Amino acid sequence: MEAEARAIYRQQYITGPGFEALTHPALLHLLVDAGVHSGPKRAVQWLQAALGVTADGVIGSKTRAALAAADQGVLYGKVLGQRLRHLGRLITNDPKQSAFAAGWMNRIAEFVEGTA
Repeated sequence: MEAEARAIYRQQYITGPGFEALTHPALLHLLVDAGVHSGPKRAVQWLQAALGVTADGVIGSKTRAALAAADQGVLYGKVLGQRLRHLGRLITNDPKQSAFAAGWMNRIAEFVEGTA
């Protein structure tokens, strides 16, 4: 049962979005976590925006080429910033979401501290 769950998780949040191309473990962890929380397509779009390529939510040849040429450590900070801004917009646009703010900020803090 656990093996099946792991296979499904891997397909939905790593293989399916195309994150197996990432060589930076912390960036991979951040994008998988972002995909679980906000959807894999949005996580890919954040990566693409950080790379400066069209943010269509699909990792294709242009995204892979940009990723191969990029400093994935720098991308980590850019993606983390986008994720933080997204959470701020969620709370601003729907104040009821503020009930989740402390948990979200604790999760983001783990990525800032490198403990996630």
